[in-house]
Amino acid sequence: MKNKNAMLSLLIGCVMGLVAGMCHVRTVMDRQEVTIPKEAAAPVSIVIQTPAPVPEPTPYLDQEIPEDVQTAARKAGEMYGIEPEFLAAVAWKESGYDAMAVSQDGSCVGLMQIAPKWHAERMERLGYDAEDLLTTEASMMIGADYLSELFDEHDDPCWVLMTYNGDSKAGAYRTGMVPPSRYAQAIMDKYEELMDRHREHVGAGN
Repeated sequence: MKNKNAMLSLLIGCVMGLVAGMCHVRTVMDRQEVTIPKEAAAPVSIVIQTPAPVPEPTPYLDQEIPEDVQTAARKAGEMYGIEPEFLAAVAWKESGYDAMAVSQDGSCVGLMQIAPKWHAERMERLGYDAEDLLTTEASMMIGADYLSELFDEHDDPCWVLMTYNGDSKAGAYRTGMVPPSRYAQAIMDKYEELMDRHREHVGAGN
C-alpha cells in the first residue's frame, strides 16, 4: 500500500512538473519580442548648386586709343597702381600710340620711348630685351615701372613727367622756381580728357 501511494505521489509530481514546465515555456514564448525588420531608409540625395560665375564687365574700349594700348595700360596700371588713363596719356605724347616709333636720334624706341642705354638694368630685371621694346606690352610695362619708381620718390605728377622726359628743369620745378613744362602739361591735359570721357561712359552705364 505504501509503495502504491509513493508511486502515485511520484507520478503526480512528474505530471505537475511537466505542466509547470510547459507553462513556463509558454510564458517565455508569449513574452518574446518579435523584431520587425525596418525598411532600409531611402538614400538622401543632396544637390549642391554651384553659383554661376558672374561675368566680368567688358572693359570700355576708347575708340581713339588702339585696343592693344588700352589692354597694356590696364594690365600695367593694375600691377603698378597707376591709372590706365595716365599711362595712355604718356603713350599718346611719347609716340602717338605707335609701338614701332623711334626717336630722331635713335636713342628712344617704342610706345613709351624707352632708352635702352639708361634702362638696361630695368629691362633685364623685368625680363625684356631690346627687341621687346617694339612690342606694346613690354614698352608699357617698362615705362610704368619707371613711372612708379618716380612716384615713389615724389607724388607730383608734373615732376614725375618732367623727370621721365629727362627735363633738366625738373629740379627747379620741384622747388617752385619754374612752372611745369609744356610736355608735362600736355600729358596732364590729355589725362584729364581721358578721365572725363571714361567717367561719362561709366556714369552712363555702358
